[in-house]
Amino acid sequence: LQVLEQLLASIKQTKGSRQQIIQQNIISAICSALKHLASHKGNLGYEEIQSCILSLILSALESSSPLLRCSAAEALARLTQVVADNTFTTGLAQISFDKLKSARDAISRT
Repeated sequence: LQVLEQLLASIKQTKGSRQQIIQQNIISAICSALKHLASHKGNLGYEEIQSCILSLILSALESSSPLLRCSAAEALARLTQVVADNTFTTGLAQISFDKLKSARDAISRT
């Protein structure tokens, strides 16, 4: 949990292309870890860890970089696979629909 909080802080401290590079590396690492957990039927444990990972992923989904958004979408799918809770998945779907409704430009809708 402390490592995830530190990663969140490091993203907030940087700006521009450097921030996107840091986010891409973090999201790729999270995605790989979630893929490993899913293949071994593992779980994340504490709900605080889930919410911290979710906030990292959701912030990457709002990026202007298509590569980062694609990686974040995969990480979000892997997170729902690991959590394996219908309520969690339904909540994420609702968040996604709400973001689509409020998105005005084509970039943020893709």
